[in-house]
Formats: sequence, structure tokens, C-alpha cells
Amino acid sequence: MSHPRHVGRLALLALAAGLLLSSCTLAQQSQSPAAACSSCHVVASTLPQGHPPAPGDSIAACATCHPPKAGEVGPNGYSVRLHRAHVKAGADCAICHVWKANERFGLIGGQGSLGTLDAEDLGRVKKATDTWGRSPYLAARHGEKHTLACGSCHLKQLIPDDNEALVNRQCVACHGTGAQVAAKAKSKNPHIDPHKSHLGEIACTACHQGHQASKVYCLGCHTNFVMTIPGGDR
Repeated sequence: MSHPRHVGRLALLALAAGLLLSSCTLAQQSQSPAAACSSCHVVASTLPQGHPPAPGDSIAACATCHPPKAGEVGPNGYSVRLHRAHVKAGADCAICHVWKANERFGLIGGQGSLGTLDAEDLGRVKKATDTWGRSPYLAARHGEKHTLACGSCHLKQLIPDDNEALVNRQCVACHGTGAQVAAKAKSKNPHIDPHKSHLGEIACTACHQGHQASKVYCLGCHTNFVMTIPGGDR
């Protein structure tokens, strides 16, 4: 195991699920033995201050108090901090997760399924989780600053459709419409505001991307504008 013994206050509680994977290879499996957290962590020293004694030494034991919440919209410090810490450390997903193609993706020793993924979908989720865990893009910013996981943008739609309608609705639900964002913005030049476009209301994802560099849509035509964007490459 290559990751450190201490990866944050909650790092002993292995990957608690919200439809997330780390960026490593998850072998297809129908059953796996319960992973012991103590194989990598000193249990007593990695629990947060004031935390009661852990009821066991596996992810299933942690889930008795921290049950998986697939599609959760609000902040979840437990799941987010643990997943991000293990992703950054390059930990193997299979230490906590079990996957059987088109049947079940869940926690080792746990009951039920957190989703149904084929091999291609699994690859997409792994790649997305890696950028959420350790990239300069918006998904990672949401995780790091606000402890938000997949469900905040995708709900239970783990694999987005091509028009990204659900993702755009979630953007508006949290941040408001383009007009509302423009009204709150403090633009140096009020005549140049991408949220108050002459094109009308445009999709948030025309500019903002969670798992790759965001790009200012306006610059496709207005090449003389100087505009930056959070999570962008310029």
C-alpha cells in the first residue's frame, strides 16, 4: 500500500460511498473479503478528536453510522474527505468497493447497490472521480471548498446524457440563472458580462465544465476580450 498512514483527520474511515471511485483499477468481482482499515492506518490515532471508538475495522463497520447516500446533493464531509484523500494517495478502489458488471457497485461487506455500471461506464466514473479528487477543475473546487460530491451536480444520473440538462439544472438550482448571477457580479466592465449575453440565456456548461478545463464561450467570437474563468486554463 503506497498511501500515507495519515491522510487527514478522517482518513481511517475508508472510502464511504456516494457513487464515487478512486482513480485506480477496480477489478470486477462479485465478492471480496472485508478490507481492514488497520492494514494501512492506526485506528485510534486517525479518528477525529472526540469520535467514539469505531464499531469495527472495515468500511462496512463505518457505514453503520455513515451510510452511503447515493445522489446526495448537500455537503458530506465524511464521504468527500475520505474519497479525495484516498484518490490523491492513489489507493486502490477495491479496498472498499465491490463491482459486478451490470449488477452491483457497492461497499465490501455492505448490503444493496449504489448503482449499476458496465465496464465502459466504470471507466468514465473512474476518470471523473480522479479529476474531482485532484485537478484544478470545477468538480475538484466544489469538493475541496464545499465538500460536495457527485450527487450535487449529477443526482443519481451517474453517466450524464449528451445535452447535460440535469447538470445545468443543478447549476441554476445552486447559483441562480444567468441574470441572477449577473446581478450579483461585480464586473469591471458592465458592458462585458457573459452571464448577461446578447445571445440570451445560454447553458451553464457552454462555459463551465466540471471535469475538464472551463472555457469562456464569448472568446470564440470576441477574440480581443480579456476574460478569465474559474477552473479554466487561462
